[in-house]
Amino acid sequence: GRYQLSPGGAQCNLCGGGRFQPDSQQTLCRDCGSGTVQPEQGMTTCNHCPQGAMQPRPGKERCIKCLAGRFAAATASTSCSVCETGKIQQARGMSTCVDCEPGTFQQYPAETRCDQCAPGTFLAESGKTVCVACTTGKVQPSFGETACTDCEPGSAFAGASGTTCENCLPGQVAPASGSTEC
Repeated sequence: GRYQLSPGGAQCNLCGGGRFQPDSQQTLCRDCGSGTVQPEQGMTTCNHCPQGAMQPRPGKERCIKCLAGRFAAATASTSCSVCETGKIQQARGMSTCVDCEPGTFQQYPAETRCDQCAPGTFLAESGKTVCVACTTGKVQPSFGETACTDCEPGSAFAGASGTTCENCLPGQVAPASGSTEC
């Protein structure tokens, strides 16, 4: 953690922040490598950046937290990775991304929130990039849902939009649950 300006000199100097010296009788201090830091003076080692943080340059005193939408899974990282599609990270300084929950999706990388599936669509699984349209005979009138439903048999049928059940005209009947016409 110390060095001498000249070999055999009487005075030793402390290595500055971002630098270290593990050996004695040295004339220089070493820079902490990328992914490591040293905030204190006079140290013999450097510290690894923790998960969720990185340092791309050598000789630094502090790690940099990953931005929202990014993560660093390992210690001593030199960069943060982007959350892939279907996953998000809302907070800074995190080591993982999380899947979008059922009923929500994310089609772009490095995002901080999931979007809800629109009416007429659904998602039953997590971590997806696009919602699924309701199949013929089924409807979903709400945002962010995990399934589509059948219309009541006898009085209504599923409209083409997949968002509403259409009433049968007087005297007509929908023959079964999930009918597409009266």
